[in-house]
Amino acid sequence: MRSLDESSRVKIITHMDRISSDFDAEVPFIDDQIREMQLDLHAFINSFDDSEIYDFLTGLFENSDNGPTRSQAFTALVQLPHRQPTDFLEKVLEHADSGWRLAACRTLGDLSERWRGEATQLLCLALLKDADPDVRFCAAESLGKVGNSYALTALQHAREHDQGKDYEGWPVASAAAKAIKAISS
Repeated sequence: MRSLDESSRVKIITHMDRISSDFDAEVPFIDDQIREMQLDLHAFINSFDDSEIYDFLTGLFENSDNGPTRSQAFTALVQLPHRQPTDFLEKVLEHADSGWRLAACRTLGDLSERWRGEATQLLCLALLKDADPDVRFCAAESLGKVGNSYALTALQHAREHDQGKDYEGWPVASAAAKAIKAISS
């Protein structure tokens, strides 16, 4: 693994900015050119020492004013090959911005089998403790995808006691009931 020097840091930021500027918010999908640029960026990022790149990307995620760059850093952090993604996502679940907590819940629901135990625990905590009903709703939905029997107690509690509704008016309790059904079948 290479060491992360200043020119490499600049190259990463430049690539992230280029991807962000090439992405047209009016287009509802990422085109092949942007996808290729993202793959190239992630290959470049993964060529560095994990601890150095982790600290650098975490700094970008926490301190960048550019939303798309923060999003690129978030995605790269979750995909680092020699790091446990749940460590980073656990920190994001404590973020002040509920949008990032929501992104963490979605990402936890999409993790591979290898991380499902940790993902289930983190999603249960989000379901039971997050103040935002959108985050709790997403946590319940994600538990329906990755959850195991460990999640049933938290989901049953949410089904019986959570009166919150997501931004579209869907009850958290109904998402919990649906997740219970998915896990139990």
